[in-house]
Amino acid sequence: MSPKRQLSAPVRRMLGVFPLLIVIVSAAAVLIAGSMFFNIRQQTARIRQFESQREMANNAADQFQRGSDVLTYESKMFCETGDLSHFQAYITELTVTRNRDTAVQALFRMGLTQREISRIQDAKIASDDLSNREQRAMELVALSRGITETDFPEGVTADLLTEQEKNLPDEKKYALGYQYIMSADYFTAKNTIDNSVRKFSTDLMQRYGNATVEVADLGTATAMASFVIIVVLVVLSVAMSILYGRYEKENAAELAAAMQEARAASAAKSDFLSRMSHDIRTPLNGIIGMTALAKDEKDRDTVDRYLGKIDGSGHFLLTLVNDILDMSKIEAGKMQLHPEVYPKAEFERYLDDVIRPLCDMKKITFRYEIVGSDENSAVLTDKLRFNQIFFNLLSNAVKFTPEGGHVSLLTENMNVADGTLTGDFVVEDDGIGMSSEFMKKLFGTFEQESVSQGLTRTGSGLGLSITKSLVDLMGGTITAESTKGKGSRFKVHLSLPVVVPAGAEDKTAEGTAPQVASCDTDLTGLHILLAEDNDLNAEISDILLRKKGAAVDRAVNGEDALRLFSGSAVGGYDAILMDVQMPVMNGLEAAAAIRALDRADAAAVPIFAITANAYQDDIDRCMAAGMTEHLAKPVEPETMYRAVVRGIRQAHAGAAGRADAERKE
Repeated sequence: MSPKRQLSAPVRRMLGVFPLLIVIVSAAAVLIAGSMFFNIRQQTARIRQFESQREMANNAADQFQRGSDVLTYESKMFCETGDLSHFQAYITELTVTRNRDTAVQALFRMGLTQREISRIQDAKIASDDLSNREQRAMELVALSRGITETDFPEGVTADLLTEQEKNLPDEKKYALGYQYIMSADYFTAKNTIDNSVRKFSTDLMQRYGNATVEVADLGTATAMASFVIIVVLVVLSVAMSILYGRYEKENAAELAAAMQEARAASAAKSDFLSRMSHDIRTPLNGIIGMTALAKDEKDRDTVDRYLGKIDGSGHFLLTLVNDILDMSKIEAGKMQLHPEVYPKAEFERYLDDVIRPLCDMKKITFRYEIVGSDENSAVLTDKLRFNQIFFNLLSNAVKFTPEGGHVSLLTENMNVADGTLTGDFVVEDDGIGMSSEFMKKLFGTFEQESVSQGLTRTGSGLGLSITKSLVDLMGGTITAESTKGKGSRFKVHLSLPVVVPAGAEDKTAEGTAPQVASCDTDLTGLHILLAEDNDLNAEISDILLRKKGAAVDRAVNGEDALRLFSGSAVGGYDAILMDVQMPVMNGLEAAAAIRALDRADAAAVPIFAITANAYQDDIDRCMAAGMTEHLAKPVEPETMYRAVVRGIRQAHAGAAGRADAERKE
């Protein structure tokens, strides 16, 4: 029997120590892994701290811009109305609500860079200059209206004014005061505030981004070193080290991507706000300026000319707001189509009523030729959106076609099969055309070639983007061709259900409801209940209705409207105009309560929603509450008149139909 082989002493010592080595290596791996995890948490905490500091600084800086807008509003309102409450609100905003000195002190305590501090100091200087001008303007206007210094808000005296200014005649005091807040220097100071705050925000974003990248780079280097150490210590730790290293790399990549997205979002936001600020302030400036001129003008023809420009600026502003709301609904996926019968003749009347006058104003020859179907035919489509597509295309054609040019709407490849009209609607012009570079981004949001060309810019840059979205929503396609200096050609391909002509329906269908005839807008003898909490809106509606011969009772909220209707004789009110957003009881609640009353006219009286809430969800809620029709503010007077007459006639027709049915029973 051979003797048992003995292990050497060194090997025995190594085997004896091996369990301890395993524990030590495992513990080292765990510690390194823990260190990596802590490093990640520390990076995240630092990034959150950077973000929190940036938000705090941005919020403090916004005091200047938001406060500037409020001060501008209050000072102008005082200069226009002489109401001292606006003067008092101005002083409260300046010294309490958004005190600039307090905001600057808060920013200085945040350890800002010298460059960032200089941006805020620029905003502070411009803000002080702006408030100085506004206070001088209000003091001069106050003195011109006979308001003495003792009536000024607490802490305000006429110390800012010179003796020469105080001794000016009242009309010159007023004119000089108004000049202080309407001069180019005033708007320059206001733009300085906006630019300084925007540059301050840009500096913060850059510093935040650089700090984030530095933290990410440091984390990546630490992770790689930890990975090497773990691989050397134990093979088992390699997998864990790889996972942590991969996580660190992905984390750094995500942080870099997030920073890139943040920079892009910030740039897009700044560009959007800049464009919208220009497009909104331009018509507002026209409205405010023309209003000021009209107030001091005695010649009626000149006043009418000013009012025409105010009306034009107001409609331009309304179009801009509608474009923004439409784009918002499209991006949110909330745009819905509401198909209805649309006769060809009615569309042609729309072109004659809306597009032809635009062409006549510029001496442009306009022609349309819609062929391929019966003259009395109709299609099933959303009238509003169908018209919007071709209004956007045709109004653009008119806008970019010089005087004496040509604009046309033609049809091509039209075919009716299986109850569907399929073909191309073509809009052509011989205007300025578009470059090949711009054609690549033609349907993008906010895209306008006139910006780069230095031409006068009008509109929001949303029209073609909205048009394409609407065409897509209808299941169609839109393409464009253009040559610089020779004109443009847009082709809209659509497939629309064809409806049997109305004449054929009348001959073949028994019991078909008659077409509602077009109605005039005479409201003589009608008694209307107007529910509106805003005094100015109520006054406008009251005057417009009375001009057409109607008698009007006003309710200041929904509860008041319910009380007046409940206390009236049956049939005492022919119609109700109901605002939706009102205190105590809103318009939806009031309409539902009126419909629920136990009286003969409660279910039949027409109730019209007059509201600024214009989304489809808002319309659906109005209809669900029992309202007859939804009219979005601002309502054109003729639209309101026609709606009231139409609603009353339909109510009378319904009552007559019910009476006939009861007699037959």
